[in-house]
Order: sequence, then structure tokens, then C-alpha cells
Amino acid sequence: MVRRRMVLRRFIIASILLFFGCRSSGPFSLSRGARASPHESNEAVSRAPAVSSPPPAAGGQPIVVVDLSFEVLRAELPLIEIRHSAKLWNHVDELRVDADSSARLARNGLRIGAMRAEAWPAVNAILDVARAERRRDDSPAPYGQPLLLTFGAVEEGESVFAYGAGARLVGKTFTAGEKTLTLDYAVREEAATATDLQVSLEIRHDQGAMTWEREGGMIREVPGVDRHVFEGSIVRLTLAEGESLVIGPTTEASHQYLLGHRFLVGEREGRALETILFVTPRSQRTRREVRVQPERP
Repeated sequence: MVRRRMVLRRFIIASILLFFGCRSSGPFSLSRGARASPHESNEAVSRAPAVSSPPPAAGGQPIVVVDLSFEVLRAELPLIEIRHSAKLWNHVDELRVDADSSARLARNGLRIGAMRAEAWPAVNAILDVARAERRRDDSPAPYGQPLLLTFGAVEEGESVFAYGAGARLVGKTFTAGEKTLTLDYAVREEAATATDLQVSLEIRHDQGAMTWEREGGMIREVPGVDRHVFEGSIVRLTLAEGESLVIGPTTEASHQYLLGHRFLVGEREGRALETILFVTPRSQRTRREVRVQPERP
């Protein structure tokens, strides 16, 4: 009787050990590396891979960021018999613009070129002698949008004549709008100090309302603007670090309604003035480290 009780006790103990041994060798042992929710089933947990070692730490990836700004100098010179502005162009490289564009600019009463930083002392001396009025502004680059520099509003009924690419003189009369120099820009990645520029003159009139436009496959709401771009004024050139874009009127204009005269020659307080514009891109490249976040399992 005692022997039968001992055999029964051993059988019960063995059954208990066998039961818990099967539970400990089940699928839960494969998911120790996974952080399972208390509500997840054993089946879901068993599909999580075992983590034998911690993943590599997320490192920083250095990138180069370019901060671009423009230094703008407007010089207004008295328009007298002695044109001091003609001396300024001795320090400007107009050959930076291709020959066809230079000829078209000249027909429109415009001059555009590039000036090196070393020319500033001589240019400032000429401006001093001419008693030019100077105004300097620093404008950060409006990323994604061109830089707009205005020369005042058109008068109601003002006519502007310009030569296009076909050497045909065309005139248009405007009722409203701003005389604007539009500057598109791009910084070259392969040349750390080179800035590509596209220059154009246009008259822009804000409609005072929003409109929808498609750009890059996306539709966005933007201010409605009427634009008239003078194709004969469009030029492209590249500036090195420290160089300046120079734009001004020619000393000879066929008539006062010509493009260069209407934009860059005016009158204030009974004095005739001509405007010379100097635009200097300033690019600053900084290396920044971007932390890459690891992907979640």
C-alpha cells in the first residue's frame, strides 16, 4: 500500500515537471528580443526574429548647406553733359555676356557685365566725383523664388519700346505695374564659389487675388500676378565669388521710350538721374551633420 502511494506521488511530480518543461520550450523563448504587446498572441510573437546583438548605433551624415544672400547697391548719378557712368564701364567685363545678347542689350539701351572685387576702389572714386546717391541693401535669397528689384511704378498710359530676339522694335502701353529686374540664380555644386544668374526686365502687376497654378506635378495657391517679360533683356552669366553683376543704361538711347531709358533713367526734384545697379551674390557653405534615425522593427 505504501509502495503504491510512492509510485503515484512520483507519477504526479513527473507530470508537473513535464508540463512546465513544455511551456518553457515553446515559441515565447524565440521572442525575447522583441518587445511584444501584452495583447499579442503567441503566434504573432513567434514571428519576431531573435536579436543576437544590438543594432549599430545611428551615425551622423555630413551634408553641405549653402546660405545665399545678395548685396545690392543702387547708385544714382546726375545725368549731365559729362556722363561719369561711362568711366564705370572701364572696370566691367561686358564680354562675360555672349555677343548676340550684348548686341541685343545695346539696341535696348542697356549694358550688363561682371565686375571683379578689385575694381571697387576705382568705382567708388568715380561715384564720389559724380556725387552719386548710393543706397545699399542686403537681401537673403528667397529660396525657390527669384530675387525681385523694383525701379518704381509705371505711370498710367506709359509706353515702353523694346527690341526682341528678332531685332523687331515692339511697343506696349501699360496702365499699372512695377518696373522690375528679375534675377534667377543657381549655385553650382562642383564650383563652390560660382553662381549662375539669369537677368530679365519685366513689368509685374499684382492682381490682388490668389490663383492656382501647377508646378512640379503639384497644384498650389499663389498670388495672381500679370507679367510682361521683355525678351530682349534676358541674359545669362556666371559670377565667381566676390564678383558683381552690373547693369545700367547706355550713354546713347535712340529715344526716351526705349527699354533701358524707361527703367534706368528718371527725374527727381527737377534733376535727371541715371541708375547703375551692382548686385553681389554672397554664398556661405557650412558642413552640418544630420542624425539618421534607425528604422523601427
